[in-house]
Amino acid sequence: MALVNTLVVATLRHRDELEMLTRVGATTRQLLATMACQAAAVTLIGVVLGIAAQLATVTAVSTMVTGSPVASVPWSSVTIIFGVVALLTGLSILAPTTRLVMRGL
Repeated sequence: MALVNTLVVATLRHRDELEMLTRVGATTRQLLATMACQAAAVTLIGVVLGIAAQLATVTAVSTMVTGSPVASVPWSSVTIIFGVVALLTGLSILAPTTRLVMRGL
């Protein structure tokens, strides 16, 4: 929940930049596309860093439990977690952006 709040506040702080882009001719669609790309980048970077952070822990636990450093990965769970992270990140960035744009910044 803290991450969602942080993303919403960070997005709302982009108000001046969004307003400037609107003044130089950016359309609502372009603003939303830009923020969608930002949401995708934040999601990808977060997932990659999360995987990297957990790799050492998972490897150590797997070695202790099974004797092999290769862990059994439940890919369906990983896919669901990635989807939830992507959904929350997208909503946390696009919902406030849409609100700002629709209200005329």
